Amino acid sequence: MTRFQSTLTVTTARTLAAIGIDRDATRSKISDLTAEQETIARRAFGRDFTAGESERMGRLVDGTENARARLAAFDDEARAVILEIARDPRNLEGPVVAEGSKMLNDGPLGQLRSEASRTIDNAFRAGSLPDYAAERATALLSAGSPYEQDLSARWANAAGDPAYLSAFAKLVRDPVRGHMLFDPKELDAYRAVEGLRAGLTIGGGTGGYLIPLSLDPAVMLTNAGSTNAMRQVCRVVQTVTNTWQGVTSAGVVAEWLATEATQVAEATPTLAPLSIPVILGDAYLHASFQVSMDALDFVPSMQKILLDAADRLMAQAYSVGAGTTEPRGLVTALVGGSSEINTKGSEAIAATDPFDLQAALPARFSPNAVFMAHLAIINGYSIMETTNGGRFFPEIGSGRLLNRRLIENSDMDGVIVPAATANNYVLAYFDPNEFIIADRVGATLELLPNVMGANGRPTGERGYLLWFRTGSDLSSIAAGRLLDVPTTA
Repeated sequence: MTRFQSTLTVTTARTLAAIGIDRDATRSKISDLTAEQETIARRAFGRDFTAGESERMGRLVDGTENARARLAAFDDEARAVILEIARDPRNLEGPVVAEGSKMLNDGPLGQLRSEASRTIDNAFRAGSLPDYAAERATALLSAGSPYEQDLSARWANAAGDPAYLSAFAKLVRDPVRGHMLFDPKELDAYRAVEGLRAGLTIGGGTGGYLIPLSLDPAVMLTNAGSTNAMRQVCRVVQTVTNTWQGVTSAGVVAEWLATEATQVAEATPTLAPLSIPVILGDAYLHASFQVSMDALDFVPSMQKILLDAADRLMAQAYSVGAGTTEPRGLVTALVGGSSEINTKGSEAIAATDPFDLQAALPARFSPNAVFMAHLAIINGYSIMETTNGGRFFPEIGSGRLLNRRLIENSDMDGVIVPAATANNYVLAYFDPNEFIIADRVGATLELLPNVMGANGRPTGERGYLLWFRTGSDLSSIAAGRLLDVPTTA
């Protein structure tokens, strides 16, 4: 070993050791802060926080978040040190690398991920989590920064605990006294979730509770579990932050070189950030005391109704949402510019429309592209005939159009009224991998013990208000084309 290599190894070993000490101290601080939060929550169980308790809880939550951010920075620092060592093959077998890898993979974050994976797997085996939801939840454990992975793992462990699901069901059936029926396991599970809730949930009032893993829209409303046309075909991702962050690029231009030792052309791509904010949405239902307290399957029934309502709200936004107070829809993203194909005064769909859209889409997006339209528009194309009386698009009956999938979307324009002045966006052709739907985990259910009538008196019903966050956008307007059939009165 050379003198330089020896110095590098010793210096790096001290660095990793120092990082380990800092991480342990930070984790100890997080544990202390969390324990105090649980103490305050336990002391205030069944009542609202006092002003002093609310102020102290806010400081504790801020302190916990700051400590977790420092913990993530320590993980990133350790990874950078290990990568620096790995650049020299002579260092790959050293004890320093083994120590650093153990700290990152077998340390607290690695253990959390393993526990979370087991929790998700157990929920899948028990039948409370379908396969598509289990896949989404598992993928979230390795997505984002170490801080996000840590938060995701703690969410899966706490919200996926069967004891929390049973405690949640008791609260749903009786928001006022349900907690009095908690057994010790349910009480511990509830406390664990409350300690996690501040970093995940949207907020809401004092009656809000974190949704159990098996009920959370972020994992349950995925491709296979939704009738939402956009969710069925587009890219769906999950996040534990307020914004999903990605990167877009026009790609790299490759070249052939005719001779050896020739300088290559400059082809560095321009990288642009893609930020998709997750926007607040809600769904509400109310049920009589008898139904909510007596029905053994009330929680699954409530889940089905609320998720269906949320799914329908999302479907509309993913298609035509304005992108300010709701997710940005596909049609909104494509309106205007070169992405919009105009029928130029025909005021009706024509057999040439699908060909025009397909020809206008850049070749890089064509292999994965799909057509999307309202059922009325699809039927309009299906009855078009050639001059010989044959069907112009016979493949529509099998869900295909011009050798591509044809998807029904009831939120797109379906009726063209020539007597009105309007734009009618009736057919889209786009790469669904480029339209991103981002869901934030950690939805909240607000429980209203008494629903009041118009005169301010109880109606004998309980209210259930679901808060969730989701967002969407097209990564590049070049990835789609939109047909507009404008009409003029």
